[in-house]
Parts: sequence; C-alpha cells; structure tokens
Amino acid sequence: MNTYIIILGLVSLFFFIISTPLALGKIKPNRIYGYRTNFTLNNVEAWYSINKFYGKLFLLTSALYILFSVICLLYELHIPRNVTISLFLLHAIFPVIVSMIKTSRLKKELTDHKL
Repeated sequence: MNTYIIILGLVSLFFFIISTPLALGKIKPNRIYGYRTNFTLNNVEAWYSINKFYGKLFLLTSALYILFSVICLLYELHIPRNVTISLFLLHAIFPVIVSMIKTSRLKKELTDHKL
C-alpha cells in the first residue's frame, strides 16, 4: 500500500475543505487565512476577488489530486514516490503562482484606472 499517496490525498482533502469558504467569498480580510498580500489586505474588493479565484483554483487542483489518489489506491497503481510528490507540490503551488499573476494584473488595472 502506498502510504504516502494516502497521506497526500488526505492533505489534499484538507486543502479542499479549507478552500471552500474562500471560493464562496465567506472569509473577510485577515492576516491568517486566505491569499494574503499587502494589496489584498488593503483593498477589500481585491481581497474577495482574488480569494474567490484562489479558492476555486485550489478546490479544482485538490479535487484532481484526490481523484488521482483514489484511482491509484483502487487500481493498486504503483506510481513512483517522486512523481506523486511532484504532482502534489504542483497542485499546491500552481494556485499560488496563478493567483500572484492575477493579483499583479488586478493591481495594475486598478492603478491604471485611477490615472
């Protein structure tokens, strides 16, 4: 049995659960929970926009990783540990990178709009 697939699948389930309130726009700006930058913490509109986007993206990548884990376990697939961990890291990092790009674009749009 691939213990690491079970553990990473459970971590992905945890990520899925904690991403749900973000995706639904239920989390107010704060310094502990959510996609936090100086820009999102100082701009309520940006906070909700970016965190909804980030939450939905994290829900998607977490669901895909959970599906991957379930398939590996059900079909007793023996995926090399480095591949499994790389996919896990990709699923965890991808939403952050894409959200950074979106934050940068939104900040530029708002700055250009003010000029």
